[in-house]
Amino acid sequence: MEVNKVCFIESVKAVRESRGLSQAALADRVGVTQAAISKYEKKGRPIPEDVAIRMTEVLKSPRLHAEYLYENRMEFFNSPLLNNVDDHLVLVLDVLVDELAEAREAAMENAKLLRNKKKDSDIDRHSWQKVIENEMQILDLYANIKLHLIRMDETFEKFSIKELELRHQGKLKMKKYIR
Repeated sequence: MEVNKVCFIESVKAVRESRGLSQAALADRVGVTQAAISKYEKKGRPIPEDVAIRMTEVLKSPRLHAEYLYENRMEFFNSPLLNNVDDHLVLVLDVLVDELAEAREAAMENAKLLRNKKKDSDIDRHSWQKVIENEMQILDLYANIKLHLIRMDETFEKFSIKELELRHQGKLKMKKYIR
């Protein structure tokens, strides 16, 4: 199955140009030469991870960061960023609410299907297919959460995915879910 994949460096170039930054200005802020940026944009040289991450930070684009992670298979579950949807913030929230309800139903059904099951032979083929369908529904939530957080960050200057991540980690530590 072919996934609609956006090339990270093409997106960097588009964001750079939309913000009125020259290659030299981006290079200066990222800590590389203008020639390096030119080679990256012409796909003549691979972008080192640290440079790519600095680009996303300099351009203040969590969307670029998500694209880089996806393109380089750096996520726990490599899910593409939804890029062919109407991403108005309120619409994204409305879809997220719908996906939450559907994911809840799928999780509840899987809890019933998997109760007292400990190995593959404990579940029949038809039930397993339903489990996988339900897991796919649950994963739709993951893609929507990513897009929601990115749109929040893009819309509100006060919102920071990094700050939210740190607060979330603190909450999980406080609840003793992590060390």
